[in-house]
Amino acid sequence: NFDLKVDLKNYDFKVNIEILQDTAYISIFDVNFNEFKHEENIKKSKYLKRYIERPLNRSERKMRELLERYPNIFDVDVAIDIGSAPGGWAKVLAEFAKVVYAIDTGELKIKKDNIIHIKKRAEDVDDLPRCQLLTNDTNLYPEESALLTVKLSRFLEKNGYIIHTI
Repeated sequence: NFDLKVDLKNYDFKVNIEILQDTAYISIFDVNFNEFKHEENIKKSKYLKRYIERPLNRSERKMRELLERYPNIFDVDVAIDIGSAPGGWAKVLAEFAKVVYAIDTGELKIKKDNIIHIKKRAEDVDDLPRCQLLTNDTNLYPEESALLTVKLSRFLEKNGYIIHTI
């Protein structure tokens, strides 16, 4: 039990910690903002390992959470991903599906041999192979998004799965 107080106006030194991606930079300054140069007492940078591989975006994390909960639905021959850009869901799907049809007018930040990017609006896609998994994470109003899922569900095989975010 320590009875210590911190005075934010009259301090002896200041510690700055800046985090950029997976690297933390730590600096210590005196009251005149002169950086201490005692390298034996200060680590200038320390590497953080938050992720084995950094997720492409938050959507990838959502898909990985689903994968943990329902691993069997991802092992498919064909997956169709509506609203795919920048590619977080397609990235995860491509690890399990033989082929992923990623439908979006935007650019994908992921390139894999088993991802086929269809650079169209999902409304304009008329020809796709049968799939066992249909996903939709579009940034549309719920009604519009649901209509896209219904439209493209004609490519879904019997007993296939739909993953749809609202």
